[in-house]
Amino acid sequence: MYKQHTLKNGRKVEIRPFGWKEFWTLQKERLAAAQKVEKDSEKMGQVERTLALTDFQQTWREKPLAACVKDWPSLQPALSLAEVQEIEAVIKAMSDGEILAGNSAPAAGAAAAAEPNIAGNA
Repeated sequence: MYKQHTLKNGRKVEIRPFGWKEFWTLQKERLAAAQKVEKDSEKMGQVERTLALTDFQQTWREKPLAACVKDWPSLQPALSLAEVQEIEAVIKAMSDGEILAGNSAPAAGAAAAAEPNIAGNA
């Protein structure tokens, strides 16, 4: 399921796309966590609120990387921000491709069924 990808700087990483259910589960978890941070931040001062939001953003930016990059915990400390952004783009492209591939077969079948029967064998 993992595919080896060579980053622009030559580092090799193994990356996999999100599963359909995995992606939506993570999105729901992120929104629930955002709601909690929003509610909790009402009682905080400006600096505390900024720290809480920064922690939230870091946590939820790392979750997809941890899920989709093989050996993320050992790779993460050595990666630059540019490498992480490149990996994030690869995950997005791979996951989008999986979603399109998964949706194209039923769509193609439905389109074919909707076409007029040229042979007249309807």
